[in-house]
Amino acid sequence: MSARSVDFKKYAYAVVLALLTIISITPLTIPALAQEVPNGGWLDEIVFFKESDASKMFDMIEKGEAHEWQWAAPVTLIDRIKASDKVRYVTSSGVFYLLDVNPCQFRSGFNPFVNAKMREALNYIVDREYLAYTVMKGAGRPKYTILVSGFPDYGQVIDVAKMIESKYRFNLDNAKEIIYKEMADMGAVLKDGKWYYEDKLVTIKFIIRTEDARRDIGDFIASQLEKLGFTVDRQYKPASEAFPIRYGGDLRDGLWHLYTGGYEAGFDQSGDFWGFFAGAYIEQGAVHDPVFSEIARRLSTADYSSLEEKISLMKKALLMSVEDSTYVGLVDRLSIFMVSKDLTAAYHLSAGPWRMPWSRTVRLKDRVGGTIKVGEQDLLVEEMNPVALGGWVWDAAVYMPTQDYGFIESPYTVALIPLRVKEYSVEVARGIAIKQTPQVKTVDRISVPSDAIASWDVVSKKYVNVGENKYAKAKVTLVYDSPLGKYHDGTDITLADFMFWFALGFERTSSSSKIYDESAVPGFIATMKQFIGFKLISSNPVKVEVYVNMTHVEPTRLADWAAQRFTLSGFPYFPWHDLAVAVLARQDGKLGFSALEAKSLGCERVNFMYGPSMAILNEYLDKAIKEKYVPEWIKDYVTPDEAVARYQKLKEFYNKYKHFWVGCGPYYLYSTDPVGKVAVLRAFREYVYKADKFDWLLKSSTPEASLKVPEKIVPGIEAKINVTVSSMGEPYPRSNIEKVMYLVTDPAGNMLLSGIASETAIEGLYQIRLNETETSKLPPGTHTVTVYAFSNVVAVPGSGEATMAVIPPASYIALELNRARQEMEARLSALEALNSQISNLSSEVNSLKNTLNLAVGVGVVAIIIAIVAMVLSIRKKQ
Repeated sequence: MSARSVDFKKYAYAVVLALLTIISITPLTIPALAQEVPNGGWLDEIVFFKESDASKMFDMIEKGEAHEWQWAAPVTLIDRIKASDKVRYVTSSGVFYLLDVNPCQFRSGFNPFVNAKMREALNYIVDREYLAYTVMKGAGRPKYTILVSGFPDYGQVIDVAKMIESKYRFNLDNAKEIIYKEMADMGAVLKDGKWYYEDKLVTIKFIIRTEDARRDIGDFIASQLEKLGFTVDRQYKPASEAFPIRYGGDLRDGLWHLYTGGYEAGFDQSGDFWGFFAGAYIEQGAVHDPVFSEIARRLSTADYSSLEEKISLMKKALLMSVEDSTYVGLVDRLSIFMVSKDLTAAYHLSAGPWRMPWSRTVRLKDRVGGTIKVGEQDLLVEEMNPVALGGWVWDAAVYMPTQDYGFIESPYTVALIPLRVKEYSVEVARGIAIKQTPQVKTVDRISVPSDAIASWDVVSKKYVNVGENKYAKAKVTLVYDSPLGKYHDGTDITLADFMFWFALGFERTSSSSKIYDESAVPGFIATMKQFIGFKLISSNPVKVEVYVNMTHVEPTRLADWAAQRFTLSGFPYFPWHDLAVAVLARQDGKLGFSALEAKSLGCERVNFMYGPSMAILNEYLDKAIKEKYVPEWIKDYVTPDEAVARYQKLKEFYNKYKHFWVGCGPYYLYSTDPVGKVAVLRAFREYVYKADKFDWLLKSSTPEASLKVPEKIVPGIEAKINVTVSSMGEPYPRSNIEKVMYLVTDPAGNMLLSGIASETAIEGLYQIRLNETETSKLPPGTHTVTVYAFSNVVAVPGSGEATMAVIPPASYIALELNRARQEMEARLSALEALNSQISNLSSEVNSLKNTLNLAVGVGVVAIIIAIVAMVLSIRKKQ
């Protein structure tokens, strides 16, 4: 059969998705004039501004008034973009929409979704195919779980994923059966088609985002809930209004039941079962299955001994996550980002421009320096402080270029890229699964030095050692680049900054501390459970050994996890003296780091960029200078006079820029306008690295896969399906392919067969061989064959799909007999035609014979006459 023919709504998605398989950026060329590569960013300035109108943004980019829109453009603009000689687009596939469900008991009022079965039932009211192909006009895929379809983790558990997709398809009758039973069991009463609890209407407070397709998605879900007897309060809100309710408050206040959330995934989603489900809101009383919680914790901390064990845990977690349904899958979205053709950057396959590689590579093609203008759907939404950063991609677009981490994500692979970590090595105990690289060594046992630092004791004000007879699963050695460079206020990055961040986590999670934050405790305990201790080897360069019971198949992720236990994000991207000023304000109850902390204190949440925090921080900066304040946990690493020198530098910075956001990345925050929604970054020319450090990321490609399926497949007869894997029209190198996985599903989505395609002698060609036993499992009908080509250089696999017709053996025999009969009839017809031709030829031959005989006779007579004439002539002469 030929590849599946699809209707327009699916074709639109497929066409756009195909563009994701090739990310090819024109190589950078630097003219030989005075185009020296600078330190810091390639650009002189980046201006972020709010613009929510996609058509307006297209016009601005085409006119040269802007250079990029960092929000998903509608599919309807693709034709205009393709016709433009000024605008192009790049795509990413890691953004998805979820239905966020509040699982907490309200202080006042009824929340039916405390009941996990009620949350699970919500899966049945969602027609995901309708949302993906009609509401989103093909720019999405139906989403049933937290895993992004087509990403590596999804491929590893595809059998369970397909089972879930079959079980939880849109079925309002199933939803009704479950909801009616559970509501009644909880004491609710259905009267005149409406649910009541304690004689009050059960009203679902539904926050519906308005910036994109989530408005229509929310309306669809609300309508289904109303059919089931609920009264729905549809609260339509943009991000700036929705955020404080959804993320800034206490879920127990009962301000919302449901919310149309949007999120973005990395290439490794194994930790998401904790963040989105088992660990969600436990500090606010949410209850989750303890077995699920343990499985999710193990996945989030890579507490498993092999890849096979990880996959087994993920399959269990996937099933239990849908039963938990604190978040309900809706749609995996294809994001289309409009970009000026004058702009070059490395775009993340999952997140597009919303990851650090963008800011490390973005530049104008024709020159070094210059200013670009970047539009955002919204901007400066949340109070920004590095201790409790929010998750808004628009705000992250502003702060990520100002920060540096130990490692950063690759735009294309699960493996991370060292940034501030110059060298790393990993030792693991024998029997632990890990990819073998030059940095990895397996040993019999790992002893932890007794003088390694395990924690900071808030009460005794001292660092606590590990002690004797401790062993670890892994030892990670980190060597940071030297020199460490400077912060944006001109101060040097030192060991004191590392130590401040390490101890800060213990201070914020100890009830004996003056800056205790109850909401920070669960997450800190979960992330530190596998940490044992660290030992400082040298301070110049900073070299440290980190001992952990954490493991990971990918060595760079294990190294990064260890680095983050030593200091947040693996590098102190914010200086200790800036944070210390906020600590003083927090001790006096004037500022809080997290939203819940600020609410409980009845004060402002600290914002280092703008707002009321500026005056408070400036006041406490003066206090820190006057008192020569040094936090107790770094008194061995900095003197009072050194602290004052730092504070004075910070004072100069504040007086100049009117904010306290001091980072260490290639760009610094120049200004913000929270009313006009504008933020300006400028290149930090004292940055430790040159702008071309990551230019090698500017070109990569993902595999494309296509299938050639036999016309008919018969149960009990071997079948072969050819798979071609290519990129940009050329065979994809076999050395870069980890595996080509296939699965066969029936029209309902149930998986019938799965396996790995075999290599052939031809580069780029693979073959699916279904033996007699396997084909005998296929029921008659039209089925779908899907393949995923996993690359070891690009995380997003190439995928292809085709239909195949399976016919019963009897039909096959009938077809074969019919084919044989038709073939025989054709041959008989040919023979009859040949016989006719022979008969005609025989007649022609006979005719020719008669003509020849006549001609011969005439010739003979002529010869006789000639002889007679010659004889008579001789006689006359004689």
